[in-house]
Amino acid sequence: MPSYSVMVTSKTRRQSGKVKKQRQHIPHRDRTPEYVIKRNKRERDRVDHVNQAFIKLRDHIPDVKDDSRMSKIGILRSASEYIKSLTSLLNMNELCTPIQNEHHENLSTEKKSPCQSSQTSNSDIRSLCIEVSKRKCYHIHQFHRETRQFPVPNNSIF
Repeated sequence: MPSYSVMVTSKTRRQSGKVKKQRQHIPHRDRTPEYVIKRNKRERDRVDHVNQAFIKLRDHIPDVKDDSRMSKIGILRSASEYIKSLTSLLNMNELCTPIQNEHHENLSTEKKSPCQSSQTSNSDIRSLCIEVSKRKCYHIHQFHRETRQFPVPNNSIF
């Protein structure tokens, strides 16, 4: 059996004037048990970090938190759909901005609209969208209700 110190040493190779280290390959059967234990621990830690990241992502997606048996691809699909829905909400808000401004001018000064407050909650946005849907943006909300899909702009990365 070859000496491990000889097998692990690095070579240097000159390419285009730069010194580059190159490691020699050591077959798995020739690795020391300590090395194998460390390698396996690194892999377990890596897998654990990936799983924890998916759990964290799942917990940030509404309506998915309760499903603890959801697959990783399911979590990614749900996250993608959630991002698309948020994008469509922002786009709908941009489409309906003139209507909102017209409506807010008609409100009394005592009642502040959700758009005028510095802290707008999800329920405020939802109620505003429902109010806007009763006006000119009805077709966007109707599309969402009928198809359960969200319109996405052409310049989207999804």
